[in-house]
Amino acid sequence: MAPWLSAAWSQIELALAGATRVQSWCFVYPSGLPINQLTDRFVARLVCLAPQGADSCGTCASCQMNHESTHPDVTFIGPEGAAGMIKVGPIRDAVKLAYMTPSLGAARVFRVVGADAMNEESSNALLKVIEEPPQGSFFVLETSSPGRLLPTLVSRLRMISVKPPESEELAQYAHSISVDPMRLRRAELLLGEPLAPEQNAERFALAEQVLTAMQAVRGGQDPEVAAKAFVKQDAETVLITLSRVIEACIRGPHDPLAAEILRLDGPRPPDAMLFQLHDRVQEVRRQAVQRIHVNVPMALGMLFSGWAFIWSKVLR
Repeated sequence: MAPWLSAAWSQIELALAGATRVQSWCFVYPSGLPINQLTDRFVARLVCLAPQGADSCGTCASCQMNHESTHPDVTFIGPEGAAGMIKVGPIRDAVKLAYMTPSLGAARVFRVVGADAMNEESSNALLKVIEEPPQGSFFVLETSSPGRLLPTLVSRLRMISVKPPESEELAQYAHSISVDPMRLRRAELLLGEPLAPEQNAERFALAEQVLTAMQAVRGGQDPEVAAKAFVKQDAETVLITLSRVIEACIRGPHDPLAAEILRLDGPRPPDAMLFQLHDRVQEVRRQAVQRIHVNVPMALGMLFSGWAFIWSKVLR
């Protein structure tokens, strides 16, 4: 398991060892940081027929089926459709199933991935069963935006927080998988996803291309030409990278790694100009997330031109 997940696992161990049986959980993690190793281990422990302390035995029939993703008592619920919402239907189906006896006799586990995508109706439906969960049924929610959950729902969940990885932890993990630590650090800076080079190489490559284009525009390349290269690419990745590079530029004087990656060895634009451009990027992202029509070529051209403009003030 990745070293930065250890503290969260320790929280789980303490809860499992407590006198009170916790049946409703919520794992809170930094956006873009995969926590499958943590949740998979926890779910395996819940459905295991012969658990070994806080861990599963790994050999019983239940463990084998869970490992093969064919366990009849493990239900996944996540965002669906163009709106990316968790509607009330799947939640109601899960509630009905929660009152049924587990097929293998250990437990039923309902894993709600992206729990912040629940609308008010689905949240209230889940709240009713979480208030008094049936014996043997466990609810495991995962979210990077806990503030979007109903406060009444949060108050009934055991919250487990996953902290962002430290530089030393990334270096340790990179060494264990024979990867250059700098690649993980660059992925953290550009995407907020340190494992992207291993788990989403195409996304990481695109983020690197955006950084290269931003550096070229900073050096005088036509921003419209740079923007055109990304018109048919994943707009969300491009916008995230633009946003995070600007954020890194703002904190550059206090972040040696960011300064090194961005090559900030001279004067920078005023923070006020950087914040203004950052707000414009965030507004385009907000519109894209809310499915508001966005003219991508025009938006990217505007943002790259804004990046060129603020640096032109520095280089004069």
